[in-house]
Amino acid sequence: MTVDNAALKEDIEHLEEQSFTEVDTRTRADLRTLWRGVIFALGLLLSVFHLYTAVFGTLPSHQQRTFHLAFGLGLMFLLYPAKQELTARERTVGWVLTGLGVAMLGYLVAVGIMGVHVALPATLVLAGVQAARRLPLRILGMPVADLLLAALGMAAGLYLFFNSSNIIRRAGIHDEVDLAIGTVGVLLVLVAAQRVVGSALV
Repeated sequence: MTVDNAALKEDIEHLEEQSFTEVDTRTRADLRTLWRGVIFALGLLLSVFHLYTAVFGTLPSHQQRTFHLAFGLGLMFLLYPAKQELTARERTVGWVLTGLGVAMLGYLVAVGIMGVHVALPATLVLAGVQAARRLPLRILGMPVADLLLAALGMAAGLYLFFNSSNIIRRAGIHDEVDLAIGTVGVLLVLVAAQRVVGSALV
């Protein structure tokens, strides 16, 4: 079997020209002074926290990680916008997948596999993701849906930060609030990863 080197070179050149990521890693460049100040303050607070704990080492690792998670999620949703330039096919697929997700959550609640305390936060995150792409509502230039997602991410991380000793003491016996917050946190980590790195990772 002989290999056609010209055809192989042409295929390699074609592959080198293609981009295999659809990620748009642009950050928000048109932020107003208020949002730049908020982002700077959050970043500064996160840096000072890490420097303080590095020098004095006063917090257990699970608390330090959840504080980092809280501020990291907040910063990601404030800095990285949702993909706005969607094709008609992407919009249709997005709505279909969201509808299927909500229907699946409803089914799981109806048959008793999942409680409302998990399905409702998951539906809230799905709605927030869709709203970030489609709703034009803004507060001083920042999309309201991104503010909501940033607040939810910070709340999920800070809940774990402030309640970590109780969660550890219960050792696997979680209440409904723990499950709701955990659902929000896991889904928002996936959404933030998709925004920053792209769908290939998620």
